[in-house]
This record gives sequence, structure tokens and C-alpha cells, in this order.
Amino acid sequence: MLKINNTIDSIPEFFSTLKPPYKDTAIVRKALNDWNVFYNNCLKGLEPNNSILINVTVNQFLQHKLNTTNQYYYRDSCMAINIMNYLYRNPNSKGIFMAHNVHISKTRYDYPSNYSYKTSGQFLSENMREKHISIAQTTNNGYFNAWKYIKQQPVFSVCKLKEAQRNSLEKYLSKHNYKILICDYSSIPRVNKMTYTVIGHTYGKTNMNYKVKRYQKLKEGKFDYVIYFESTKQSSILKKSIPLTTPNQN
Repeated sequence: MLKINNTIDSIPEFFSTLKPPYKDTAIVRKALNDWNVFYNNCLKGLEPNNSILINVTVNQFLQHKLNTTNQYYYRDSCMAINIMNYLYRNPNSKGIFMAHNVHISKTRYDYPSNYSYKTSGQFLSENMREKHISIAQTTNNGYFNAWKYIKQQPVFSVCKLKEAQRNSLEKYLSKHNYKILICDYSSIPRVNKMTYTVIGHTYGKTNMNYKVKRYQKLKEGKFDYVIYFESTKQSSILKKSIPLTTPNQN
């Protein structure tokens, strides 16, 4: 718990009033200004490791809402910057950054709308070089949790994944007949001719009526290793936990 040199009343109002989808940029800009005043007056210099991290995180969150044209690029750059800043302050540290394959990829991500952006894995690879390793995870079949839009409303659902199609990375790895397999990505032949499973927080049609497809093309140098599971099972959702928030479709 970070101790503040002021009363609780000094905490910016936006913590209780700023609501999604954050479309009003005037409100977001005011929140950003209020936060920076609060930080400089009440937090700056206090427990530096905590207060600096909190300040950076809040600024990144609000700047992300203002950066309407390159939100995906900005978000991934923030992930990488936070990791690199931590390593700069703790040079002897080692860590594991866990995220979707799209984010840890060492090559650019080509969004379906033809918007291409640099991933956090690409930022880390370019800055850390041999000190950074990217390990993807994939599966041949099974079940998973994702949002599905039913009558334009998001429903958190259990989805079924059929066995992988021909010419996919998963089909190639399934031929080795292992339930779990760790593979050197550079050893996979003609990987640039393959596709692989890419499923994010939404599956099926989105609220924008765009169909989220399972497969996307692979590229050479995209990862260093791949962990393959023959079959997966959906995660168990706690009955009492923080309420799930609706995914933000941009």
C-alpha cells in the first residue's frame, strides 16, 4: 500500500467517474491533466519503485485512449517499454512475459483491416537481442474460453476447436504423435508457407459483424520456439471474482 502525503480527497475524481468506452477525448485529457497534478503534488518521490510504476501505468492507459489512430501499436510499445524499464532498474533480473502469440511475435502483426503494427515481442527482440527469447504456444484441438457476440451482445462462452487443417503448423506438429512438444521454430521446413492458429479474446463474428478467423499466415523468424499441445481444455472461471468486462472492439 503506497502512503500518500495528503488526504484521500486529493485522489483524482476520474478514478470513480471515467467510464468506458472513453470516446470523449476532452474528458480523457482532463483526467490526464488531473492525474499529473496529483502525481506531482502527492506521489512524486514517494517509494520511487512503486510511485513511478503507478504514474507510468496511468499515463499509458489514458494516452492509449487519446491515441485513436495507432492504439494497437502504442499498446504493444508500452508493454515492451515497461519490461525494459524494469530491467534497466534491475539489471540482474530475469523474467517471463506471458501474452498472446500475437503480442510476443518477433515480426509485425498484419491486422485484418490491412493495418500493420509493431508487436511488443518485436520491440523486445530489437532492444534485447540475444537476451530475449520468444516462445509461442498452440494446440491441435480442444476447448477454450472466448467472447462470442450473440444478437450484438457479448457472451463469455466455451468454444470448440476442431482438429487443425492441412498445411497448418498444428497439423505438422501433430504428425509427431506427442501430447506435448517443444519445437525449435527455425527447424520447421517451409514455415512461411504455413498458417497457424490465432484466436484472441473474441471468436466468431464481432460486434462490427467481422468474422474472426482461426488461421493466419506464418513468417520466418516469428518465434524462437513453439510449445505444442495435442489437446486443450477451457479454463475454469471462478464463481466469485472481479466482474468480467466487455472487450473493447475498435
